Amino acid sequence: MPGPDQDLELLRELYREWEAGNLRAGSELLSDELVTVWPEGFPHAGTYHGPRQHRRAMREWLSAWTEFKLVAEDFIRVGETIVVPFRVRARGAGSGVEVDRRWAHAWTISAGKVVRFEVSLEPDQLMEESS
Repeated sequence: MPGPDQDLELLRELYREWEAGNLRAGSELLSDELVTVWPEGFPHAGTYHGPRQHRRAMREWLSAWTEFKLVAEDFIRVGETIVVPFRVRARGAGSGVEVDRRWAHAWTISAGKVVRFEVSLEPDQLMEESS
């Protein structure tokens, strides 16, 4: 059964794939019980249940961009959660507006599967709340 070190390595490998442009990577890591949370003020804000809803929300989010680059800054264990602050640089598909933002993901992994995935617009606040 995967442990804390393996969970960190799973996420490091996932972000390497995402950074290389393979934004479909990671589907095999999603638990059937997955809960995905996108914050208020974020496109597609809300809570999604299961891999199908997660993938649909991600497709909708990514379809808004003609260019999209995500780079992880760190992998921080905060209790049962792994917080990954990251920088995203993107260009709006319709507007052409460039976005350069720092956000974070919070992951909860059980038995090698993601059971909770949360997006945060405030990486530092997320780390404080998770502790």
